[in-house]
Amino acid sequence: MRLEKGLLSWVLGLALGIFVGGIPLIRADIVTDPFDKVSSYLVWWTGLFLSSMVISIAQPERVWRWAIAVILGFLVAVILDIIIGSHFFLFPFSLILHAGVGTPPAFAGAYLGKLVKGTGVRPSFL
Repeated sequence: MRLEKGLLSWVLGLALGIFVGGIPLIRADIVTDPFDKVSSYLVWWTGLFLSSMVISIAQPERVWRWAIAVILGFLVAVILDIIIGSHFFLFPFSLILHAGVGTPPAFAGAYLGKLVKGTGVRPSFL
């Protein structure tokens, strides 16, 4: 049962990361680059923060795993956009940039979720 719950959290983290990473990429026009818009970064920061926080509230042990799962899903969305999207940029530098953009909110959300779960205080949206 414990292994299944951990696997479900990994899959959920990857799926949420792909979803959050794909939102600005799907909305973007072919003419404009979503990486130049501030709104793309706001969507990514908020989505990665909330995704890892919700998973950490559900499973508060070793929360760094859920932050990593969400970040990996986010990077998969970036790679898919590079492969099939219309946005051309340098592949390795783009991954490094987006890993840097996604890591702080994912880890902050994961550890805040652990803190919320540990104190018994639940956010009103859960």
